[in-house]
Amino acid sequence: MYRYVVAGPMAFNTGHTEIRILESSETLNFNNDQFFRFDKYPFLIKWESRNSLLVKCFIDDTVSSKQPVKTEIKKWGVWDFRIEYYSMCSTGSNPGLYFDYYSILRDTLIFTSSKQQFFFNIQDVEISLDTNRILINHFEIDSTNCSKIGLSLTQYEFHANKEYNRGPLLKIQAFVKSEPYSTVGE
Repeated sequence: MYRYVVAGPMAFNTGHTEIRILESSETLNFNNDQFFRFDKYPFLIKWESRNSLLVKCFIDDTVSSKQPVKTEIKKWGVWDFRIEYYSMCSTGSNPGLYFDYYSILRDTLIFTSSKQQFFFNIQDVEISLDTNRILINHFEIDSTNCSKIGLSLTQYEFHANKEYNRGPLLKIQAFVKSEPYSTVGE
């Protein structure tokens, strides 16, 4: 079993993003220069198969009648990266949403509270777990808010009203930013 670690970019960095693939028991060595470098910023990374990752990246100021703008396959050691490049259309955020429970039904992730429900196609989201929050980045091809076809990104910040089992989220490749204060049923 493997995991990946993403590093960069920062204000004082060179503007590239690096990915390192480690065995699950291996600790990260920052002095190791075995990494794959992206010149564009990846906004989504997911395992497609045992040795293949899907990476979606933003391209600056590209106007196109189709999305992704371009797709390429890159090989690094035994790993294959299918890289899709998208132009940006719009962004938005929905902070401070609360949920009582979540469920996964086929390819749909559902957050439910006493007041509302949110539905996400799992293929269209990047999930991050951060202490007691679940961050959902939802992506869709859009042209309604722009003069071009591009990717619209909306971030949802969910807070649990009670403890939740994060195990099913890990199975659909949630990225763990930091360990939660408490969890149930890992």
